[in-house]
Amino acid sequence: MISLGIYRFIAYIFLLLLKNIRFIRKFFLDPKYLEGTWVGFYIGSNNQVKFIVERFEQDLEILRIRGTAYNDQKRFHTS
Repeated sequence: MISLGIYRFIAYIFLLLLKNIRFIRKFFLDPKYLEGTWVGFYIGSNNQVKFIVERFEQDLEILRIRGTAYNDQKRFHTS
């Protein structure tokens, strides 16, 4: 029973560190790690330039991608 308790405690601390410290997440998820802000553009309908901002957030279970697009007058286009 004591070994199970120690195992659960160590696993809990390990998961807590992975969730809260970016460097540790990056170290353990290295080839699959994707997090940060990406900026780019694309040519939309009528040859209008649209600028995009995407935010990638990753933890052990989920990869969240949130993005917004703006037109060439810096006005909100879509999300």
